[in-house]
Formats: sequence, C-alpha cells, structure tokens
Amino acid sequence: FSRLFQSFMGLGLVVGVAALGVLAFRAVVERRHSIGMLRAIGYRARMIQIQFLLESAFVTVLGAALGVGLGALISFNIINQIGDSIDGLTFQIPWATVGTIVVIAVVASLLATLVPAVQASRIKPSEALRYE
Repeated sequence: FSRLFQSFMGLGLVVGVAALGVLAFRAVVERRHSIGMLRAIGYRARMIQIQFLLESAFVTVLGAALGVGLGALISFNIINQIGDSIDGLTFQIPWATVGTIVVIAVVASLLATLVPAVQASRIKPSEALRYE
C-alpha cells in the first residue's frame, strides 16, 4: 500500500516538473518584452538565467512544502482513525526519504527550466523592444 502511494507521489512529481518546464517556456514567450527591457537597462544574460531558475526553485520548494505538510496532516489523521484498532501503529515521517525526494524535485525542476532560461538570456534588447 505504501509503495502504491509512493508511485503516485513519483508520478505527481514528474508531472509537476514537466509542467514547470512548459510554464518556463511559456514565460519566456510572454515576457519577451519585459526581458528586453531588463536587458536594455543593464541586466546581464546570466542575471536573466538566474531569475528564471530562482522562480522555478521557489515554486518547487513551495509546492514541496505544501505537499509534505498536507500529506503529513492527512497521514496523521488516518493513523489516528485506525490506530485504535491496530496495536503498535505509530505515526512517523521518514525525513531522510522526504528530503531526498525534495532535493531530487528541485534539481529536476532546475534542469527542466534551464533551456528556457538560456533562451531568455539570449534575447537581444533591440529585437524584444521592437515589437509589442
């Protein structure tokens, strides 16, 4: 039963990381004008890359914190409900496993966002500001 939940969690992480990659590609297209403005006022290409990567990392860490918190709350409630009928059942969070999964999710989201971040950093200010 635990492995089934872990596989659902893994599938959710894969879908979430893929969604972050798609959102990053879309953000580059939608924010082309603002990226050009930033480049025109002196932002370096590396700064634009870092901006996109930090956005991705923030969304991933926030999602992981919400997922771990809500998952722990639901698990705690389930254990409390069925704990009376099963002796020796205790609530424990495997922090090492949870931490490993969060780190893997953050690294995967950064890798998924790396290509759009590089594309955003290559936008030339003159081309981006030409069209609105």
